Amino acid sequence: MDIKKLENQLQNLLEREKRQWTKTAQLLIDIERSRLYRKQAKSFSQYVRQLAQKFKINESSFWRIKRAG
Repeated sequence: MDIKKLENQLQNLLEREKRQWTKTAQLLIDIERSRLYRKQAKSFSQYVRQLAQKFKINESSFWRIKRAG
């Protein structure tokens, strides 16, 4: 798996397919389980903060989606 590909899929889901929260949750879970975030951050929490800033989305939205998934 490539983290850039997964991030592009995440961005696409968040921008164009907002109701696809299950797919978004699965991508976040996959990134966490495979530990792909380690290339960009020391922890998954730090990675989620970076993603939130990058996609201009509230960090809590990512946590809520992941928890629901």
